[in-house]
Amino acid sequence: MKAYKLLRDVPGLPAGSIFLHDKKDSTKGSIGCGCLKNAWKDGNCQPCTDNDDHVGWCAETHVFPGQLAKDKNWFKRIKNKKKQYYLKHT
Repeated sequence: MKAYKLLRDVPGLPAGSIFLHDKKDSTKGSIGCGCLKNAWKDGNCQPCTDNDDHVGWCAETHVFPGQLAKDKNWFKRIKNKKKQYYLKHT
């Protein structure tokens, strides 16, 4: 899955949070575009705010429409080196 960085703060979730574009999920997303889901980051939750490393969001807690992946005001595509971002916690 392609990885994207959130460019705007949303309530409880800071800019810089990482999302994966799940094109196959037509339950949470649309049939044509799927959805963007926040991901596990190196096996851990992502922080709720920039100043809080102890509390975080589990993967798939926040979901955005897949169409936003193309919106350069909301998301920027990044490389998922060594698969450090993923949805299934192992």
